[in-house]
Amino acid sequence: MARLSPEQLLKLYKDGFQGCLWEGHIFENLLENSLNMGELLIKLINQIEGVTEVRGRGLLLGVELTELAAKDVELECRKMGLLLNAVNEKTLRLAPALVVNIEQVKRCSEIIDDAIKNVKKSGSNS
Repeated sequence: MARLSPEQLLKLYKDGFQGCLWEGHIFENLLENSLNMGELLIKLINQIEGVTEVRGRGLLLGVELTELAAKDVELECRKMGLLLNAVNEKTLRLAPALVVNIEQVKRCSEIIDDAIKNVKKSGSNS
């Protein structure tokens, strides 16, 4: 594997060259996607029976449950392939990737809904 020193790298750039990281386009797109997908996720999760409140901004969200133990819902979500965590007795924390898309957001809300229904059905309430 070849390595270049910072001085060697600078010689490769011509006057006026700006790479995508310096322009910030990648970061702008991630921020915009985070805000848009976060709004959709909040809207979808707020429609789930058993959810009292969804709070946060962008894709870092807290989901407050009405009556079920968050740990039970967390474990059920994991069985269905969704990783999230119970941060206290009634709250789940979601932190999906910034590149998450609409289909994944919809699937996430479906899994949370199914997990809550399954935990209610089983009568588990740790």
